[in-house]
Parts: sequence; C-alpha cells; structure tokens
Amino acid sequence: MRATCKRAVYAVSLLAIFSYIAFFYRLGDLAFIGADEARYAEVAREMVEHHDYVTPRLDYRPWFEKPPLYYWTTALFFHWLGVSEFSARLGSALLALSGVLFVFFFGGKVFSYRVGFLSALILLTSSEYFVLGRAATTDIGLAVTLTIGLGCFYMGLITPTPSRIFFSLAAYPFFGLAVLAKGPAGILLPLLIILGYFISTRQYHKVYEIQLLPGLLLFLVVVLPWHVLMIERHRFAFIASFFLNHNLARFFTRLHHHAQPAYYFLGVAAVGFFPWSSFLPAAAKRGVSLWRRPLDDEGRALVFLWMWTLVIILFFSISRSKLAGYILPAIPAMALLVGREWAAFTAGDGPVDGWMKFCCYLYLALAMGLAVALPVFLRIRYGLDGFILWTFASLYAISVALTLFQLIRRARLQVFGAVALTPLLLVVLTAQSLFPVIADYQSVKEIAARAAQLTPPNGALITYQFEDYNLKYYSGIRSLQVTTSPDELAALLKREKRPLHCIVLQRGISDLEGYWQFETTRVYERGNKILLRIQPHR
Repeated sequence: MRATCKRAVYAVSLLAIFSYIAFFYRLGDLAFIGADEARYAEVAREMVEHHDYVTPRLDYRPWFEKPPLYYWTTALFFHWLGVSEFSARLGSALLALSGVLFVFFFGGKVFSYRVGFLSALILLTSSEYFVLGRAATTDIGLAVTLTIGLGCFYMGLITPTPSRIFFSLAAYPFFGLAVLAKGPAGILLPLLIILGYFISTRQYHKVYEIQLLPGLLLFLVVVLPWHVLMIERHRFAFIASFFLNHNLARFFTRLHHHAQPAYYFLGVAAVGFFPWSSFLPAAAKRGVSLWRRPLDDEGRALVFLWMWTLVIILFFSISRSKLAGYILPAIPAMALLVGREWAAFTAGDGPVDGWMKFCCYLYLALAMGLAVALPVFLRIRYGLDGFILWTFASLYAISVALTLFQLIRRARLQVFGAVALTPLLLVVLTAQSLFPVIADYQSVKEIAARAAQLTPPNGALITYQFEDYNLKYYSGIRSLQVTTSPDELAALLKREKRPLHCIVLQRGISDLEGYWQFETTRVYERGNKILLRIQPHR
C-alpha cells in the first residue's frame, strides 16, 4: 500500500512538472491574438466592473454568444490578480491540468496504473490540448467538464457500491458545468455517447444503476439558476440570440460563416492529436477486433472510449459550422485509447507488435516531414531566418534520430519518452524564441496603445480594410471605424476637419501612400501593421 502511494505521488509530481511546462510556462507573455481571447477577457473584465455576474456584456451591451463558466472563473482571477493576459488564461491552464490528472486517475481505475500515467502524458503533449489549454477560450472548459463527467459516469457502472453511487451522482454536476461552459452540446454529447454505449454493449440493465432521478436533480441545480435569471431579465432577446442563433443556427446553417467539408474533423484530429495521432491505427486495429469476440471488462471500457471519440467527431461533422476546437473533448478519450496501446507495447520484452511498429515508423516519417516543413512555414509566415529556424528543424530531426535509435534497441519506454519530450521542448522553444516574433507580427497591443494616445476623447479608432477586436481591448476605445477605400478615408478627413490617425496592414499601405486627396506620414510601425497620420495636402 505504501509503495503504491509513493508511486502515485511520484507520478503526480512528474505530471505536475510537465503540465507546468505545457500550460503555465510564460503563460502571460504573449499578447492576445485571434478573434476570441480579447472578447472573452473583456466580458469577464466588465463583469468585475459592473459587479454583475449574471448578464455577460461586451462593450457595455448584453452579449449572449456563450454561457458564463469561462467569464466567472476569469472574473475571479481578475479580481484576485488584476486584469492581464496571465489572469485571463490561468483558468484554462488550471482546467487543462485538472483534465490531465483526471485522465491519470481514470486510466488507473479502469485499466492500470501504467495506462493512466502514459495516457495523461499523451494528453498533455497533444498539440491541440496544450495550445487551447494556454488560451483564453471556452473550449477547454467543455473538454475537461465532459471528460470528468463521462469518466465518473463510466466508473459508476463498474465500481462496487457505495463508490458506484458516488461516481454516478458526481457525473451529473459536471454535465451541468459542461452546459455552462459551452451550451446545450454539454448535455447532448454525453447523452449520445451513453446511449451509443448501452446499445453497442447491450447493457440495458445498467440503466437502473445510473442514479437518473437524483442525478437529474443535481444537473438542474447547476444549470437552471443562470438560465432562469437570464430569461427573466432579457426574455425573448436571450432565447433568440443564445438558443436560436448561437446554437441552433450555428449547427444547422452557415449563418456564422464557418463552413467546412464533412471530412474536416478527420484532418483536425490528425493535427490536433499529433504526435500521438500517428499511433491511432494500432488503437483502431484493437477496436475492430472487439467486435469479433465477447466483451470483457477491458473490452467494454474500450467500446466506451471509442463511442466517446466517434460521437463527438461525427456530431460536429454533421454541423454546418465547423471550428477546430469543437473536437477537443474527444482528445482525452483518444489519449486513453493510445495510452492503452503504449502500455501494452512497453510492458514486456517480447516481439514488437506489428501495428505499433508500423505506427512508430509513421511517426518518424511525419516528424521528418515537419523538420523540413516547419522551418519553411516559419520563414514564409513570420520572416524568420538563421538560428531560430535551424533550432526548430533540429528539434524534430533529433527527435527522429532518438526515436529511431531507441526503436532499434527495442527500448520501448525510451521510444515513448522521445516522442513525448518533443512537444514539451517545442513549447519551451516557442515561448523563448517565437513569442516575440508572433507578437511583432500579429499582436496589435503596442500599436493600439499608441493609436489611443493620438485619438481625441470620444473619437473612434480608425482602420483601413482591417478589423480586429484586440484593437478595442488594448486601446480602451469602444468605437472602431473600418474604412474600405481611400475615397472613404478622404471623405472622413474632410468631415472631421482635423488630421486622422489610421491603422493599416502592410498589404494595404500602397493604396494610401501617394493618394492624390491627402498626404500620409508613418507614425509607428509594428510587424505588419502601420499607424499613419493622414492630413490634407499642404
């Protein structure tokens, strides 16, 4: 017993160290980029400002796109630590860590200690999981609450009483939190997964063991208060915007302009679960073999994990709106499936399983391709050259050489270590070398602050063919005026009767410099963005 506890402490300590590297290392160094982080952080900031934790607001107007779980956790950290990129991302990082630790616990409970530990390492080094675990978005909230809810539900089916009752009841509040993280998908997905599992294993009698009525009550206690308060305050405006527009219309129509082909999420899963997606064929081979023999306890667990994975991918593949983060909740299940294969692969010194050997060589081929393609991408996208470029290339080249060397030696655990260590080193290298370059190229933090100093009180921030909510967040100016042509800028200049300051991307500068109706002066440049002073010809 003491040896088991000691081993568990070592495992959790190691996972905590690796999780620090994956999720917390230089977490607040990179300014917000992309469409979502600044918006979600601003909603949380306005919650703190208004002391109103019911109605989400964006630019001081009610905003019904997402439920409140992310805003609540971030508002709490803003209150404790102040408003910053670190505070905005800290909730996501802590959730990601919780997901890793729960996968370790679940894998150990359902399979073995080795499966739990390897699966947790696989999860925290999966590309999409550690990227979104460092981001101020709602995706990780749904993924982790669903993971804990589904894991508790399954453990409630296989453990003896009274633990069975505890795990079964614990699942329902987490399904409620999943709804508060992302909306109705938080309950639809587990319903479909559980239904599919009961049908495929024909364990219909287990329905009587899932504590449905008390569990439903716990679920409603978590979910109902916020929804009831929102409907009471905002009536049909909330129902129309939240349920009809941002959930039903997003699923059934292309209204939100995120259309992708039906096979889109197969590619996302391959990239988002890399490097471990290279080993999914071995897990799939075992999954297919389940249908050829009676199911034992392990077989039923694998069916549950495959149902978890496939339902999420198929559900969002049917949706007319597709974004890469939608299938993040499937990645913990895939980590457990692949972790089961690695546990068997590293357990003994017998002959190497043919499928795992094939998957190792598949990883080597893909990693070698990345060693060539990643530097080319970084050079084209960010203009990198020299030392940084060769460092990224060398990282994957060394990973390939080390993995191949250990594979030849049949040092199977070392092969796993070589594959797992590469993403962690990539995080460190990116944080050290690439964050400043990304900030220069994509972030608007510095140029927005400079533009705010030159914008008169109650004035609008002016851009040319360029819209980014991060400009509002970092400038503190809520009015953004996007101009689309030099003529429109000239008309605005004439109407304002004062020099204007306009932010323009590098690709649009040729439209404005030398334009016959006004003259321009470059005030500030940052990456691919330029702040122009525009005034009439003298």
